[in-house]
Amino acid sequence: MKKITVSGSELKVLNILFDKKEPTSIPEILVELKKENIEWLNPTVSSYLKRLEKKGVVASIKKGVNRYFYTIVPKEQIENEDAKKIIDMQFQGSLVQFLSAFTSKTKLSKKEIEEIREWVNHLDDDNQ
Repeated sequence: MKKITVSGSELKVLNILFDKKEPTSIPEILVELKKENIEWLNPTVSSYLKRLEKKGVVASIKKGVNRYFYTIVPKEQIENEDAKKIIDMQFQGSLVQFLSAFTSKTKLSKKEIEEIREWVNHLDDDNQ
């Protein structure tokens, strides 16, 4: 699996495509962005989509006069790469340092603690 990096602006467009779950035109993307109080123009969105196509994250099909874009990479892959980038840049690649920094400022609920326990136990099972 090749490493994919997307900018914050590209991610905004990409998240709309993930949410739509069907090929989506630039005018439709602009409507969704406007709902988020983002007032980008057609050329701006077009530029982000071209970059995402070059990165192999989205593809497009032409129907009539419009081009429709859709994701070809799972959302989880993008989320995992973003999380890894944050951990690498801010916490020297240490998940433990990340969790320590996060939990020192944020009170976890019992449910969240249990979910983390289950996740760690699952990791432990996978490593045996």
